[in-house]
Amino acid sequence: GVDWSQTNKVFGVDSIAQAEFDTGGLSHTFIVGLDYYHSNSQFHGLYDRNPPIIDLFKPVYGQPLNFGQPYRWDRTITQTGLYLQDQIKLDKWVL
Repeated sequence: GVDWSQTNKVFGVDSIAQAEFDTGGLSHTFIVGLDYYHSNSQFHGLYDRNPPIIDLFKPVYGQPLNFGQPYRWDRTITQTGLYLQDQIKLDKWVL
């Protein structure tokens, strides 16, 4: 037998800014961005590791389950990222 519950909470955001400008004969498209992600998962469960044996020919239902110690975990993940990009054009060339 199993008796469990799980809760998940997730938040994420990604923002970006772009600027276009020229320096000499070069055209720039500059991008900067920041992303953030946070999640939390909580799990609480009970397991019967030795369930009662059921006779296929004379089944007895409703036998008590032998739950052991509660199984729990609480997992948090946080991630932050920063990215930059400069796209440079010179005539037909793009870097």
